Amino acid sequence: MPATKLVSLLAALWIGCTTDTIPRNDAATDVGSDVDVSPDVSEIVDDADAGPEEDDIAFWADPHEVRIPCPRSADIISAVYPYIIWGENQYVYERQSGEIKALHVETGDLRVVHSYDDRYITGARFTLHPSLEVLHFLTVKAEDAVNEEGQTYRKVTYYLNRLNLVDLSVEELPVEVPFRTPACSQNPNGRVAMLQYSPETGWLTLMCDYSLSIYQPHPFQDYYRLHVETGELQMMIDGTTARRIFSYLASDVGPEIIALQGPTLSAAANAVEPYFFSVWDVSGETPGELWRLDVPWVQVAMDLHASRDGTVYYSEEGGDGFLSGMRLDRNTMQDLGMPAVNHHQYRPVRIHETLSPVISWTRAEGTLRKSEFFGAVTPPVFSVALYFWDPTNGIIRKITGENRMYFDPYLMHGQPAPRFLVYSVKVGGESYCLAYKDVIAAGILDETGHLLPEPE
Repeated sequence: MPATKLVSLLAALWIGCTTDTIPRNDAATDVGSDVDVSPDVSEIVDDADAGPEEDDIAFWADPHEVRIPCPRSADIISAVYPYIIWGENQYVYERQSGEIKALHVETGDLRVVHSYDDRYITGARFTLHPSLEVLHFLTVKAEDAVNEEGQTYRKVTYYLNRLNLVDLSVEELPVEVPFRTPACSQNPNGRVAMLQYSPETGWLTLMCDYSLSIYQPHPFQDYYRLHVETGELQMMIDGTTARRIFSYLASDVGPEIIALQGPTLSAAANAVEPYFFSVWDVSGETPGELWRLDVPWVQVAMDLHASRDGTVYYSEEGGDGFLSGMRLDRNTMQDLGMPAVNHHQYRPVRIHETLSPVISWTRAEGTLRKSEFFGAVTPPVFSVALYFWDPTNGIIRKITGENRMYFDPYLMHGQPAPRFLVYSVKVGGESYCLAYKDVIAAGILDETGHLLPEPE
């Protein structure tokens, strides 16, 4: 989401949490005076001026949506039945603090799993072990220190942690080697994000974001693997050769696939070259790039997802001015197709790799903005609704009720049936940042994970 932050449209939109139990029967209506928080869709289209004409959209109160209050930023999130797990941070220069929280979706009970009073939880995400019993994550501590020249600087230390999903216990794992690359270590404020971790092999897949000069127009991002015992470092992408590569991860299961995207940077001319998509396998003895695709400049959105079945998802601008969802088999380059709609199909992705064939996207609004700096296109209104499409039966339907900023829906891991859908939701001026619903009870999915038609 989002989270160092890799590009996340939800990062730092929310800021603490005070309730102990989520009321399940009235959570959808007990949301305060929020009716006029989001602009009306017709107003968005008018403001767009020359934008394409979107199809009609209806909104309604959703009795099945349960919103989770987290007034501080939910920086990393995972959902393994029966718990939704997230990290909340409070940032103050002199002191950072963080909490890991867990909500039981069957009972609505919310608890603080672990608290840090001298460090905070950092992204880019939790990584979920294939056993579905363990999450790994990073924490970071920042404190004043004095270097060899007697100058005071902000010392940053990273820690690898494990959360046991059986008993919700948390422990710090010993790592004696530096987390940052030599180039990133030149800047004391270089920021590390964890993308994957395999405790069996000891390999961490990391990103380090840093600048070497105040005149640098953009930060560098190194992508690499680090062995937690030997300190061996395997470079994947040198950050000095690419302009801020973005990472999106469709699933948090397994230490396998990393999806990256961004423009190549010509060191000689300081000019951008082809914008590219890239998928890496980080499960072997050395990381390997499985797939790479150069795409047109300022034509695709920053939303690449890669599934383990070989499918990649993204959206690009079509001739009608809308973002169209794209679904490619990266092994054969076959276009697997997406349904045609008269609105932006933003951030398309399958909602689970095994529980359901359904593909989701967020409906964005407004005339696309072209970012020459990043080489991508962005809708001015990122989301007003979530849509589902089942490629096995052709059904398309809007599955959220209210006009809100929704993102990243996925079915909880470890469920016996595809019941609980978890997603992010932004409610302007309020404290909600996550939501979930029983999509079987709501009549959205059947027990086999297929999409049902809307009731007449």
